[in-house]
Amino acid sequence: MKMVSSCRLRCLLLLLLSFTASISCSSAAQRDSKLRLLLHRTPLLGSKQVRDTQRHSDRQLRDRQLTDRQTAERQTADRQTDS
Repeated sequence: MKMVSSCRLRCLLLLLLSFTASISCSSAAQRDSKLRLLLHRTPLLGSKQVRDTQRHSDRQLRDRQLTDRQTAERQTADRQTDS
């Protein structure tokens, strides 16, 4: 009986993890589209300024995605230690 509940718990944790990852990807995609929209609104800048702005925006996006991934991994590790 204990084996069955352990299996169910693992399945529920995997389901929760995939749901969390899907939400994280969705929010990252929304941020990405907002950043692209912002970049397309600033065509009057010189080409060097556009490249610098684009690099900065790309760096911010990567940092946010990394933070989201690290948070999800931490939450998963916490859940696993709790069970």
